[in-house]
Amino acid sequence: MLAVHPSVRLVFVLFAVLLAGCGSSAAVSGRGASPTTSATAISQPSLFPSAAPTRTTRTFVDADLGFKLDLPAPWRPSSCNSSARTDAGIYAARADFVAVDELHETGSDVGRQYASVGVTITDNKDNLTPRQWIDMGKVGFSAGMQVQDADFGGQKAVRLMPGGTYFFAARGRMWAVGADLQADASLQPTADAIVASFRLLSDDDLASVHAQATSSLPPRSLDELIAGLSAGFAKRDADSLAPFISDCFGNALENAGAAFGTRTKEVADLRAAFAAGLTVAVQPRPVKGDASLGNAAIGSTWSGDGLSARSVDLSLRDEGGRWRWVATVRLQPAR
Repeated sequence: MLAVHPSVRLVFVLFAVLLAGCGSSAAVSGRGASPTTSATAISQPSLFPSAAPTRTTRTFVDADLGFKLDLPAPWRPSSCNSSARTDAGIYAARADFVAVDELHETGSDVGRQYASVGVTITDNKDNLTPRQWIDMGKVGFSAGMQVQDADFGGQKAVRLMPGGTYFFAARGRMWAVGADLQADASLQPTADAIVASFRLLSDDDLASVHAQATSSLPPRSLDELIAGLSAGFAKRDADSLAPFISDCFGNALENAGAAFGTRTKEVADLRAAFAAGLTVAVQPRPVKGDASLGNAAIGSTWSGDGLSARSVDLSLRDEGGRWRWVATVRLQPAR
C-alpha cells in the first residue's frame, strides 16, 4: 500500500466534505462556465445563445452529461460543478445551477445557504423504473413522501413530493432534476421554469456543441504549478496566483471543519490578506503524497497579518492534465 502523508489524506476527506456542500458526487474540478475561464474544452459544457432567447436568458448545453436547459439571469452553472466519475463500476454525475454570484457562492461541511437547481445522473444497471428506484429507497424516505406519475422533458417520469424532483430512466441511467430552495423560497417560479426547460441532447445537438466548442487549456505540470505559486506568494500578488487556483476552492482546519468557495472569492480574500500584511513562505520540497495518483501537497508558513504564524499545506490536484491549487489545510500545532 502506498504511504500517503496525513495532510494529503485529509485533502481526500476535504474533497468529500466540499462535494457534500456543493451537492456533487465527483472530485472538485470546475465544469461550469466561469467568467474567469477564457477557454473551454470540447468535452466541457458551455453557454450558447438560446434559439429563442429573451434578453436575459441563455441555454446551457452540457455535452459531457448530455442535456440542456434555460438559465435566466442571474442563474449560472455552479463553479463547484465537477466531472462525472465511475466509482466501483457505478457511474455518477451531478451539475448544479445557482443564482448567487461567484463572490457569494460559498458553503461549509454543514451545507450552503443559497438556492440551487440540480441534475443528478446515476447508473441504472438493474433497469429499474423511476417508481421502483424510489420504492427501493435509493433516494431515502421521509414522512409524507408522495410519488406522482408525470411527463418530463419528453420522458415518462415520476415526481417526488414534497420538493418536486423529477426522476426518469434514460440511456441506462436514472436521472433526477429538481430544485433545493430551502434558502430562498421566493425563487420557486424561476427554478420551476429552469427545471421545466430541461431536455436531453440529441445526436445532432451534441454534434453542434462539439463544432462550436473551443480548444482546451494547455496542460500544466506539478513543477510548473509549484513554481507559479512560489513566485506569486513571493510577490504577495493575489492576481498572479489566480490562474493557478481551481474554480472551486477549499479551506480546512486539520481534523476539523472545512469550507468551500470560488476562485473569485479566494483571490479577493488573498488580496485583502496581503493588504493586511500577510506573508506566505512556500516550501516547494518535499512534495507530500503521491503525485502519480493526481493529489499532492506542499508546505507553507503564513504570518504577518496580525495572526500567529501557522503552518498551512497547499493542496494540489491534477485536473485533466492541468495541475491546480485546490485547497489550504491549516495544520494543528505540534504537541
